[in-house]
Amino acid sequence: MIRFAFLSFYRSLTRQPLYAALNLLGLSLGIAVFLALSLFVRFERSYDSWLPHAGTIYSIAVKAEFRRTHDKPPSYAAIAPVFDAIAPNGGAVAATRIAPTYVTIKTGNAAFSEESQLVDPDFFRVFDLPVVAGDRDAALKAPDGVILTESAARTYFGRTDIVGESVTMIDGPTLSGDSGARLEKRWRVTAVLKDLPPNTSLKISSIRLISPALITRDIMWERLSQMYFLFASPDRANDLAGRIPALVTAHPYPQPLKTRLDEYAASSTFYVLPLTGEHLADPHAVQALAALETAGALALLVALANYINLAAVRMRPRAREVAVRKATGAGSGRLVAQFLIEAVIFGLAAIMIALSLVEISLPVIDRIGRLPLHLDYGREAPIIVGLAVVALLCTGLAGLYPAFVLAAYAPAPVLATAKMPAGRPEGRWLREGLALAQFAVTTTFFIAIIGFLTQVAHMQGNDIGIARTGVLVTDSLLGQGLSRDEAQAVQTAWRRTPGVQAVSSGLVPGRYALQSLVFAPARRRDLDGAPSTPANVVWSDQDFFKAYDTRVLAGRPLTQADDKWTLDDGYASAGKIWTYPAAANVAVDLTAAQALGFASPQAALGHDIAYGQAVLHIVGVVADQRFHGPTVRHFPAIYLYSSLQPIEQDTIIRYSGIDEATATRRLGVAWHAAVPQLPLQLNGIGHELDYFYADDRRNTRLFALGGIVAGLIGAMGLYAMAAFNASVRVQEFGIRKSLGASPWKIARLLAVQSLRPVIVANLIAWPAAWLILDRWLGQFEDRVALSPWFFLAGSGVSLLIAVITVSGVAWSAARVQPGGALQQV
Repeated sequence: MIRFAFLSFYRSLTRQPLYAALNLLGLSLGIAVFLALSLFVRFERSYDSWLPHAGTIYSIAVKAEFRRTHDKPPSYAAIAPVFDAIAPNGGAVAATRIAPTYVTIKTGNAAFSEESQLVDPDFFRVFDLPVVAGDRDAALKAPDGVILTESAARTYFGRTDIVGESVTMIDGPTLSGDSGARLEKRWRVTAVLKDLPPNTSLKISSIRLISPALITRDIMWERLSQMYFLFASPDRANDLAGRIPALVTAHPYPQPLKTRLDEYAASSTFYVLPLTGEHLADPHAVQALAALETAGALALLVALANYINLAAVRMRPRAREVAVRKATGAGSGRLVAQFLIEAVIFGLAAIMIALSLVEISLPVIDRIGRLPLHLDYGREAPIIVGLAVVALLCTGLAGLYPAFVLAAYAPAPVLATAKMPAGRPEGRWLREGLALAQFAVTTTFFIAIIGFLTQVAHMQGNDIGIARTGVLVTDSLLGQGLSRDEAQAVQTAWRRTPGVQAVSSGLVPGRYALQSLVFAPARRRDLDGAPSTPANVVWSDQDFFKAYDTRVLAGRPLTQADDKWTLDDGYASAGKIWTYPAAANVAVDLTAAQALGFASPQAALGHDIAYGQAVLHIVGVVADQRFHGPTVRHFPAIYLYSSLQPIEQDTIIRYSGIDEATATRRLGVAWHAAVPQLPLQLNGIGHELDYFYADDRRNTRLFALGGIVAGLIGAMGLYAMAAFNASVRVQEFGIRKSLGASPWKIARLLAVQSLRPVIVANLIAWPAAWLILDRWLGQFEDRVALSPWFFLAGSGVSLLIAVITVSGVAWSAARVQPGGALQQV
């Protein structure tokens, strides 16, 4: 039977090559999209699962009190000294921090600006990472030991056999003095770490042991540290979260650090979350993956519906074959089995073609998704086989209908007439129902894609209070170990550079914007019982608003006369911490002015607000600036001035009258004249802002890929139904033409019949697309409205595809000569 099924499969391909090719191509495309998007979704969900003991590695995550009011996930990081209280008493087998710090690395005459990771002695007990050479544990015991990754070794030395070699590392300013001082030291490479796979949350290039000499301002106060714990079981991790505030409060920190950390513990919610959940901690990312997964499944379902429709077209010419075989003794069961085996063979062929299509398309998907996806038939064999089996089972199930319909043909009626059986009415209803479902899905895809693209375009172009062009940013003054005096000298040289309009330091939008903001309640002091308003403090330097081209709505921007930043003795004998001024002039944004109850920006000037223990005097009101992503609620902002910002935050440079390349070259000349031994890295502001939009843009493109393929498959299915209708009604059309009907009327008659399910499908698609778009757009604070044009445009594209598809079939049927058509009666 199997041999005969293969022979029958071959004959069906050669006898009806067009229908067979469309059927095979449509099924292959659907399976290919399903496989490709499934691989992408699986990759995104596999982050950190490759690590040994990944299931029992947990991280401390924190949500500040007032940030509980929105749905952003907790930050997988905490203030570094919290670790001292948790690590000895948390019940973990091992624990470590990963504290990033900016460094300059010099080898020979080359210098590189990098981020180095400082860790605790138990790092490799928590993360059992493989090395390609050397002793990884020795680096965390030696006072001058450093571990480099393979990529870092190639960057610095051009090779990986570098154990025993030395590099010079220049760390940021220590707290030995107010102006800071560079720490330059030779470090010996004790091991080369194997490059981590791309599906990891760990960002590592070089690893060193945390030591008092390396505890800088950046690490201990301005930036948060990631804290990881290896537990014997998940139950131990669940027990720790509720004990963290008490552990922090009970720890004997020196003053004034203890007061600050007691407030931190009281005003924050602590979580102990699995490492494997860090990558998809944001609900927005989870929903995006679910949408892509759904797109892949729908593309496969559309392909299966198309398979059934095209199989129905291919059934009618096989009616005589079934009749002859039944007349010679073949039973219905044997025929059903044969046709099901043919369907499975068809599915296998489609899977083979689909795998080839995936291989061809993965480079394109990789460029869209910025991920190194590939089909590893060795390591990924279970996954690929599993997905293929799912596709094959679906193909087999789709083959049930044509198999049973074919096997049910009675020999006598079929052999007694030249006319092929048209099938029962329920068969027509099924075919139209499948076409309706296909185009309902396709139209929903098109409407959603238009909505997604509109929102992404809106995010990339709307007013965020920050200039999107003419601005360069750099962390080189922060990360190159410059003292405050050196950094200010560089900025002075840049201000004198032709074409430069403003130079400032402060917050830059991007990955760490929220972590760089200080968050606390503020209230008006002139109103008794005035309610508190949660607000962010944004530290800035001179010309901050000018650098970003932010509008000053009332009053004035901050100047050097408003600098009230001070130092207090703090953590350990060598360190200092920063405190808020008791009183200072501030600017607020429009949202803050409104939240504090002022009727207009002008009305806010001259008033005082209480922020913690400080009294802040409003001297200016500016337009809102969005430093965080479009899904994060914009909170009121209070701006303070600090001349320490050049070594605390990134530098912002506004230029005019020249292009970016010229501005970059001129700034580089001024930089190398001041600090010739250090590298400079400049990025356009668009590069930083792109972090907020890249994932949504990528996911929209992948979703659009699924939608385009679904539309193409849907067109094939509609073509099949129109062709089937034309073949069934060919005699009717012959009679109509012999009675005087014009080809145009006959074409219109067939087109209306074929387009009817498409029109109904559009009516079904609108509410489904509305629900999808409303839920997706609801994640954005600044969202586009659900415009009727989304639905009209999506339906218009769907109808245009349908009309083009049906028109060719309808016109061909209408041009059949009456004599030839009536000969089949």
